[in-house]
Amino acid sequence: TVFKKYTKQTLFKITTSDICERFKLVLFLSVILLLNLIQSFDEKSRQKMLSDFGNTMAVVTISEIIADWVKHSFITKFNFIKSGVYYDYALII
Repeated sequence: TVFKKYTKQTLFKITTSDICERFKLVLFLSVILLLNLIQSFDEKSRQKMLSDFGNTMAVVTISEIIADWVKHSFITKFNFIKSGVYYDYALII
C-alpha cells in the first residue's frame, strides 16, 4: 500500500494511526509486564523475567519504529511530500 497515491491529509491519517498503534503497543506490553510481576513469586525469577521481558519489549518497539520509518520514507519519497509536513502534524497534535 505504500505505492498508492497519498496526499498530506491521508498521510496525516496514517501518522495518527501509527501513533495510536504505538500507544496501544506500549499499553499492552506494560499490562503484560505488570501481570508477570504480580505472578512472580521470588526475587530471582522476577529479575530474570524483567531482563527477558525488557529485551523482548525493546525488540518489539524498535521493530515497530523501523517498520513505520521505512513506510513513511517510501510514502513521502514517492508522493513528493516534504518531510517538514511532520512538523505541521506535530503542531496539530
